[in-house]
Amino acid sequence: MNDEVGTTPANDVSERPRMTPGILILMITVGAVVALILAGRARWVLYAGGLLLAAYLIARAIAEPFVIDMSDGATYRNDWGGPHLAGVLAVHCGPGLLAALLIGWLVSRRVMSGRTGGGQAKPL
Repeated sequence: MNDEVGTTPANDVSERPRMTPGILILMITVGAVVALILAGRARWVLYAGGLLLAAYLIARAIAEPFVIDMSDGATYRNDWGGPHLAGVLAVHCGPGLLAALLIGWLVSRRVMSGRTGGGQAKPL
């Protein structure tokens, strides 16, 4: 037994970090990305990762006004961009708005160039 204050024995299982589902999913995702990059699918990985990030930012931008109480400054005072409501909304909603505009611009460019996915596939 260890008599020093603040120390635990090395074999105390309760103090070791546990493998949570989030960490496991992250490890599997990183492994899949590395495997796809090594297999020559880097462009696909970048597109998929960008779309996932954009979807998260857009969802966060939509949810933020409902998460905070805009009439009570205490709910957002310590958030990034605070203590003012305009700063909080700019920091939390701005990236989602930019992601939505970028996706819209890219889709409109693809449609205007005639690459809508129908017919013969053209290289990107």
